[in-house]
Order: sequence, then C-alpha cells, then structure tokens
Amino acid sequence: AMATSLGAGSAAALNYAYHLALVVGQLSGLAVSTALFPRLAEQVAAADTAGARASLSSALRFVWMVGLPATCGLILLRTPIVRLLFEHGAFDQAATAAVSGPLIWYGLAVLADALCELTGRLATDIIRNGEGTGHVIHVRVSGLPDNASARAAAKAIVNSPLVKTAVYGNDPNVGRILSALGDYAGNAGLSIEPDKVRIEVGSEIVYAAGAFEIDREKEIRLSEYLKSVALNPRLRGYPQHQRSVEIRIACESGAGEGEAIGADLSDQYVRENADYRT
Repeated sequence: AMATSLGAGSAAALNYAYHLALVVGQLSGLAVSTALFPRLAEQVAAADTAGARASLSSALRFVWMVGLPATCGLILLRTPIVRLLFEHGAFDQAATAAVSGPLIWYGLAVLADALCELTGRLATDIIRNGEGTGHVIHVRVSGLPDNASARAAAKAIVNSPLVKTAVYGNDPNVGRILSALGDYAGNAGLSIEPDKVRIEVGSEIVYAAGAFEIDREKEIRLSEYLKSVALNPRLRGYPQHQRSVEIRIACESGAGEGEAIGADLSDQYVRENADYRT
C-alpha cells in the first residue's frame, strides 16, 4: 500500500530491489550450507560434538566474512549492477535509478538473509535427520489476519497426527489438511470462508472455491509425488536428499503469512520410542 502511494512504478522498483538483495543473501548462505552439512552430519553421526560445534562456528564466521563484503559491494555498486542485469528494452535509466535507491536499505539485509539461509537449512536438516523421519513437511499459509495466526495455522497442520500419518503413507488425503486448518481456526476464533480457501500439494491444486479438486488421476500423481520426496526412515547418516512435501494454503482473509516445517509420523518412529525404557 505504501509503495502504490509513492507513484507509478514504485511497487515494481521495490520488488526488483528486494529480490535482488534476497538472491545475494541466500546464495551466500546456500554456498556455506552446501559445504557444511555433509561434514556436520558425519560428525554428528560419529558423536563428535566438539567437531560439530567447531564446524558450525566456522560456518557462521564464514557467512560473516562473505556477507559483509557482499553487503558493501551491493550497496556501493548497486547502480552498475542493476544496469547490467536489468537495463534493457523498456527498463531505462529512470528505472535503474528507481531500483538502485531502495537497494541501499535492502542491501543492509543481505547478511541477515545469508544467516537465515544457513540456520534455516540447519533447522530443516535437524528434522530430516530425526529418528524415523519418512517425509519432511513444509506448510505455507497466507491470507490470515496476521503473521502470528498464519504461523500457528501452519504449525497446527504440520503437527496434526492425521496429516502426519497420511503423508507417511503417501496418501494425498486433502480432507485431513482442511480439517486441521478448520480445527485451528475454530479453536482460535478465526473466521475463514471455505469458498476463499485454496490448497495446493506440490504443484497440484487440491481444494478451491469451496470444493475438492481431486480425481483418480490426480490422486495417483499426488501419491507418486509423495513417494518421490520420501526418505527411508531406516537409513542412518546424511539425508538421502533435500526434498520436502510442499503444502500451500491461501485463505484470503487478511495479509498474514507464516510457515512451519515438521516430519511425518512413521511406524519406525513409534518402534524406536516404544522398544526401550529410560
């Protein structure tokens, strides 16, 4: 709303500047995390706590070493960078100036983006390496009154035992996702109009305009998708891949956005936690 009140093209300029700074920060964190996690997993598997702590500390220092020059470089060279990347066709000198201005402020967030990328990957791999994990579940919720409500809704879906077990069984049971959302909304006193809710699993729309959008063919595709992102919960060591089950929910009841990451509920998890006494 603020951007649109500043004049024509302001929202687009802010969008260009934001995403350019975001890419620089995330690439910095991604480079470090890609190099770090195989080594960190080996140290954790070997119960080398001191080595794992040292590796993580080195990675954080390296993010600072990369992030600070990247921040300074993006701010000082923002105009030639924007000109090189975007100044073609209808994107003229005025557009370059409009994007370069906000980059001063967005550039200050490059280091924070790099740290978020690193720590976010670490948090996800903690789940991925959890005992009995068969799928990592990533839920994004948008369109609720505020960010806190959206995060809480995402957590409610990830933490639902019925959603967890359906995902473990590679069963695209959309009703369980919708039920978990409705249960949270009812307990939290939120009003969500079913006709405005849209649910996607992977790249498939499964609920929209108050009705399930799923048939036999789509159900088979979704089941294959869930199998393609599954982990073997009986294998130890570094995770077999970095994929996760992506669930996106739009409610159109506000501007709040939130996300949550969790694991499914496998028989291996139950067995590991039921077969011993403390």
